[in-house]
Amino acid sequence: MTEKGEEYPIEIQAGSDGDDDCPECNIFNVTNGSFSNDYIFNRLDTRVCLVLAYTFVFCCCFFGNLLVMLVVIMHRRMRTITNFFLTNLAVADLCVGLFCVYQNLSFYLTSHWAFGEFLCKMYHFIHSLSYTASIAILTVISVERYVAIVHPMLSKQNRAK
Repeated sequence: MTEKGEEYPIEIQAGSDGDDDCPECNIFNVTNGSFSNDYIFNRLDTRVCLVLAYTFVFCCCFFGNLLVMLVVIMHRRMRTITNFFLTNLAVADLCVGLFCVYQNLSFYLTSHWAFGEFLCKMYHFIHSLSYTASIAILTVISVERYVAIVHPMLSKQNRAK
């Protein structure tokens, strides 16, 4: 209700009528009369900009993380403990790029989940797993660097084992 006591009808559409929609992935499209035409993600220029931006992010993520993994694998000198952790971080980030970037874009461009129930569950699993893995790996890198800087002799002993 507004200040004058007027009510605006709100229509909620949850996904499409298909059986393959996952309840966890239903996207609610809230519209009222003229608002749906002015909704920013319904404009063509916004959609084109989003697709271009997400494609740029995907390409940077994919090729950047792939290069990190290839450099560490191909060059024997690069196989250090810190670079091992960075390679694990690159794998987690690559999973985010492969499994979450374009699916996340679909949330903005469509009003339903178009990828089926299996990918819905995998999207949520990979999304959570990748971000949790990234946080854990960054924490381990921080602890390893702390030990290497504050206790350098202890760090060398642990690496020799």
